[in-house]
Amino acid sequence: MTHALVVDDESFICELIARWLERDGIHCDAACSVEAALEKMASKPYALVISDIGMPGGSGLDLLEASRRRGFDGAFLIMTGVEDKESVRRTFRGNGYGYIVKPLNEVALFAEVHSALRRLRQERELKAQKRTLTSRLRRRSRDLLLREREVAHRLICASTYRDKETGAHIRRIGEFSAVIAAELGWNANNCEIIRIAAMMHDVGKIAIPDGILLKPGPLTPEERTTMEQHTRLGAELLGESDIPMVQMACTIARCHHERWDGTGYPLGMAGDEIPECARIVSVVDVYDALIHRRPYKEPMPEPTAVAYLAEHAGTQFDPRVVDAFQAALDQIREIRRVVFEDEKENRDTLRLELLGKEQKAGDDGSGVVGGESMLQPRHGNAQPALR
Repeated sequence: MTHALVVDDESFICELIARWLERDGIHCDAACSVEAALEKMASKPYALVISDIGMPGGSGLDLLEASRRRGFDGAFLIMTGVEDKESVRRTFRGNGYGYIVKPLNEVALFAEVHSALRRLRQERELKAQKRTLTSRLRRRSRDLLLREREVAHRLICASTYRDKETGAHIRRIGEFSAVIAAELGWNANNCEIIRIAAMMHDVGKIAIPDGILLKPGPLTPEERTTMEQHTRLGAELLGESDIPMVQMACTIARCHHERWDGTGYPLGMAGDEIPECARIVSVVDVYDALIHRRPYKEPMPEPTAVAYLAEHAGTQFDPRVVDAFQAALDQIREIRRVVFEDEKENRDTLRLELLGKEQKAGDDGSGVVGGESMLQPRHGNAQPALR
């Protein structure tokens, strides 16, 4: 059954309209003021409100506007003895459905009421269709995002295949980048995109020979030139995609070694010419490299690394990005802690699994298979981390 509320300070008007509408299967309640009407509307979902325009303590137009502010989405008709342009404008600005002109006429009332209810049904059907369409689009967007993440995951796995430490490094780079992007005002969707895209910043290194990539010591000028090709190679690998996340990853791969002062590589871009996503990754990539051990250097104390970023803001780095990094430093440190704990747990789990295999396979209880412990590196020292 359709429920309607009739609002008029003259009770006989409410009774007359209720009698007419109830013949047509519309149940009516009555209210004599704006305040009483709002109370009733708060407790019952009316499909239709019919209100007199002039009442003590507030007009029907006041009720229309107040009810819309409170979320009423039903049909609303105004009754008036005199139509004036300003009242008409206020009615339709407030999303009123129309006018009923006094003196009341049963046929005219039915026409206005059924027109309003028909419009309400159409609007609600359109809203339902819109919700359904939105839900479908969201599902498709989620499916697309999952496919994008799968592409990224495969590329990231390829770039980390030769060294486990690089896996922790690229995870930190992704998380750091998302935090700084948020600090710079990026929306949540773009922060998620850069979180994934930033992890592919060094994907071009999969094409760099092991003799250079894993060299335990300084590179020669010729080797350095070869190493620097990873930016171009990464951009080529990720190029020509219509997926936003891969497009951003391509930009980052190409530009994350550019410098604010224009002395970086491969293009010698400067200032705002460098895409902001690459400027973000440039800062966090250097920070992470400084504070972790590499084959050719010892880790730098974290406060010293933070000071280095500040010192080189305006030359190597975008000052705004460095400021955002400083503002997010507590979050950056928490990410480092979480990634460290996760990696430690993974290493401990793997060690226990290998120990179990040794104990099962060893013939003499020594934990040695074929004269070689599974817990020891097979080539002497463990492989060095990627650069």
